[in-house]
Amino acid sequence: MAGIHAAVLLEIRREDGPSLTAYAAIPIAYDVREALQLPIVGTAPFARRIVRPPYRKDYDVIPGNHPCDWPARFAVDRAEFVAAYADGERVGGAVAVVEPSDVERLGGDPRLALLWDLRVAPHARRRGVGRALLARIEERLQDTGIAGIAVETQDINLAACQLYCAAGFVITSVEANTYHDLPEETRIVWTKIFRLASARHPANDRCG
Repeated sequence: MAGIHAAVLLEIRREDGPSLTAYAAIPIAYDVREALQLPIVGTAPFARRIVRPPYRKDYDVIPGNHPCDWPARFAVDRAEFVAAYADGERVGGAVAVVEPSDVERLGGDPRLALLWDLRVAPHARRRGVGRALLARIEERLQDTGIAGIAVETQDINLAACQLYCAAGFVITSVEANTYHDLPEETRIVWTKIFRLASARHPANDRCG
C-alpha cells in the first residue's frame, strides 16, 4: 500500500479485541481556525469562514467520548476496528459501530453502520492515512453485507468534511443548535450507500 511518503510503508490492519488504551494513545485533537460557511451551497470545494478566536477541539475530553468509555456506550467486541502503522509505528485508527441496536441507541440509522471515530497522529496527518483507514473500514462493511455507513461531524471539522466528500459521502443532515453546550458548532451527518445496496437505498453522488 502507498506510504506516508516514498520511504515509509503504510499498513492498515484489522484489529480483533483491540486495546482501547493503545487506540486512545493517538490524539484526536486539532486546532479550529476555519469552518464551513453555512448554509452549505452546491458541491465541494465549499465556502469557508474564519473562526475567531481559534481554539483547540478535543473530542476525547467530552464526557463519554474517550475510547476507554466506549464499552459503556456500545458493544466494542462487535464493532469493526482498523489501525494504521507506518514502519511499525501506530499512526491512526478507525472504528465503525455495526450492531443495529447500538447504532440506533447512538442516534444513527440501524440499517447502516456508524463511523464512530477516525483519528490520525498529528505528524502523519494530510498524508493519506485517513483515506486509507476509511477505505479499509468500507471494504470490511461491504464484505459483511452492510448497506452503507454514516458519520456525524461538525462544520468546524474541515479536514473530516473534506475526507468524507472526497470518499463519496453526501450530506444528509445539517442541524444548528444541536449541541447545547457548543452553540457555535453545527452538526453535519454524512452518508454513503454502497452501490450493491443502491436498489434499497438510492444515493446521490454529489458532495452536497
